[in-house]
Amino acid sequence: MTIFQYRKFHLPGLLSQGMWYLMISVVSAFAFQWGRIVLASRGTLDQVATYSIAMQFYAPLWSFFIAAGTSLWPIFARNRSRNESNSALLLRMVLYFAGAGLICLIGLMLFGPWLAGVISHSAVEASAMIFLGCGLLIIVQSVQLVLGVSLTSPRDLRFQALWGIPMAASVIGATWLFVPALGAITPFLAAGVGVLSFQVFPNVFRVRANSRSLRETTANPELETVAQLSRRSQHPGEYDRRDHGSPIRSIDRRLKWHKSEW
Repeated sequence: MTIFQYRKFHLPGLLSQGMWYLMISVVSAFAFQWGRIVLASRGTLDQVATYSIAMQFYAPLWSFFIAAGTSLWPIFARNRSRNESNSALLLRMVLYFAGAGLICLIGLMLFGPWLAGVISHSAVEASAMIFLGCGLLIIVQSVQLVLGVSLTSPRDLRFQALWGIPMAASVIGATWLFVPALGAITPFLAAGVGVLSFQVFPNVFRVRANSRSLRETTANPELETVAQLSRRSQHPGEYDRRDHGSPIRSIDRRLKWHKSEW
């Protein structure tokens, strides 16, 4: 079956991107929501309560990062469509988002335990360590967020989706193994290590490969046409619908004209 040969498995229209983005969303939901389930089955009630308090800080903070990061998507996509490099903007945004995450980490460690006591009426004692794990996860995810929205072509989304599978498996497995030893901080640490290992590092290499390919095609414009012809022969449906007026279309017209002359 061609579905198991991912290089030959294609979908028309928006599904060529939407399927992989849906897969990323589903895998991420499994990875980050499974932690509380594992903690509830392997930990104590106090650990579950501590984790729930920390999540009340993490969720609204992370929603601001998502809103800001999503706004970068069309900017990166526009630059990519114009064959302009995203490297400078990407590096600047990674530093900004990581810096904002560091500010969140410091704020959580300084004020988190006190605010947790206020919210729970001193029923739950949340140490600074649980907020350290929460803040570290925000930093790692903020870097991944910027890298992820810069890789939104169908091929890049497929790349992220396939790497998301081992990420989810590692997060769930590490949480299951280390909850008895580390307690409520385990889901945050497992998620942070999983995202760093299976999303941030692969995406950094992917961004570098894309930048190198862009530099080569900019220096040699002929390479871009050859690469498009090669990709079109492998993915005919993907390129037929969007190459109107492109060099590929003009080459096709010339070839058809010559064939008619023959």
